[in-house]
Amino acid sequence: MTETVKKRIVLVAKHPVGGILTFFSYIYGHELFDEYDFTVVVPSQYQIQDSLRKIFSKRDLVYIPFESTTEMIIKTWNYLRENKVSLIHSHGFSAGLLMVPVAKYTKVPHIVTTHDVFQDVHFAGIVGGLKKITLSFMFSYMDAIHTVGQEATSNFKEYFPSICCDKIHCISNGIDTEEFYYAKPNKDYSKLREPGNFLIGFFGRFMSQKGFK
Repeated sequence: MTETVKKRIVLVAKHPVGGILTFFSYIYGHELFDEYDFTVVVPSQYQIQDSLRKIFSKRDLVYIPFESTTEMIIKTWNYLRENKVSLIHSHGFSAGLLMVPVAKYTKVPHIVTTHDVFQDVHFAGIVGGLKKITLSFMFSYMDAIHTVGQEATSNFKEYFPSICCDKIHCISNGIDTEEFYYAKPNKDYSKLREPGNFLIGFFGRFMSQKGFK
């Protein structure tokens, strides 16, 4: 009996924390992707091997750490040339843009999940204008651009109206409420009651897009 060869997806991220690592868990950790194997290309400094092994426990996982952007490109390029890969899935604009020439010359389909939004400050002045033109050119070579919400979709289309709408796909992020519903609450409030402590509850990164300056 011939053994079925699973399709392999290469995940590339320059900053695999917060939302990106949660995305790996929620989406690719789902049983719908049990028929796939995964290769994860991330910076070695994040030390997320244990988290990745837990997320991809039922799949064949190849972990490729890198120390620099150049090493990231070279290692991914070599891996794609030596192995059969069905898809490159980049996470974040930086990783997505860096993978464009790699995907083009290895002829592997390439999608990017944005995880962020653009602001006017990113394209200020002559240099910013040239940057915008360059980004638009690079985005045009991606097979698909996945935005994680309607506002993120509108933001992308506002700054890059020349990109074909057929390339842009909005699949909104969500929360696995069951995981938190059955979680054991931590009722140790002793540290919060110390004199001078002032507590603000916030879930997410401290960034300007979320109101922090």
